[in-house]
Amino acid sequence: MKKLEAKVAAILSEHLVAFNAGKNAGVSEGDTVRLYTTTSIKDPDTGENLGSVGIPKLKFRVNHVQEKLCVGTVSDYEEPSRQANVLTPRRLKTISKDPLSEDTHSVFVAVGDRAVIDISDEEEEPPF
Repeated sequence: MKKLEAKVAAILSEHLVAFNAGKNAGVSEGDTVRLYTTTSIKDPDTGENLGSVGIPKLKFRVNHVQEKLCVGTVSDYEEPSRQANVLTPRRLKTISKDPLSEDTHSVFVAVGDRAVIDISDEEEEPPF
């Protein structure tokens, strides 16, 4: 499986996002996209920048592909609460454009956020 770096190009709705990679980069319907928050890590003693880590924040499934872009639908579900039982339906996470939103069911997403697309390998036809 190949991993492709991309970015959020547009937020289309509370469940749909457009990314700046498409058919030309090898993206296909059904590929998985993961959005990350990047956090810089500094040495507490020297202040030296030690690097950065990407923390996953939301997952999408590609459902539409054009030459230079693709559109993904949120495919991440909230973790059930302790009070939830087997009959409690799982709730799909939603996208918020407001970084100060207190809605616990939504995840803040902005244009330019880092994304990684898992490009599914095309299976070759057997030679016989």
